[in-house]
Amino acid sequence: MMTYVITSVVALATLALFLRGGNLHNYLVLESEGIFRDAGFETHQEHSKKLPDGGVDFIDLLAKKGDFMICIEVETSARYVLTNAAKAQQLELPLIVIVPTRKVKKAVQNKLSNSAIKPAGCDIYILLLSQLRQELTDCFSLFSPANEGRKNKKTNNKSN
Repeated sequence: MMTYVITSVVALATLALFLRGGNLHNYLVLESEGIFRDAGFETHQEHSKKLPDGGVDFIDLLAKKGDFMICIEVETSARYVLTNAAKAQQLELPLIVIVPTRKVKKAVQNKLSNSAIKPAGCDIYILLLSQLRQELTDCFSLFSPANEGRKNKKTNNKSN
């Protein structure tokens, strides 16, 4: 039992050091990751990506399903949203921004409304964590690259 407790504490401490944000930021990343995994996505936290200009930057969460990839950035304030949106645009990845409150959501929306940034030519989704699961269900159920490997359950195999 003691070994289990020590292993758990070490694992949590390592994870806390690995993620670069504060407690709220890290919580939102972990919860978002769980939602994406439940939807069948492969995920990578603090995923390093080489930028076209030769630099390297990190994505809070990269989600992949088949050939489809999406960038998820967690913003606890609107301070870095333009930088993160520009990063997603450089990487040509669609972007979902997860925010903790309606106040932060409004601030992020206001900051992005004055920019022409459209990562991968797509609108940026700005969501509360509580909205993420439903948006995945609503949006990605219709997006075929994100649903590769799923069988069409409505196919009728009756012969005339």
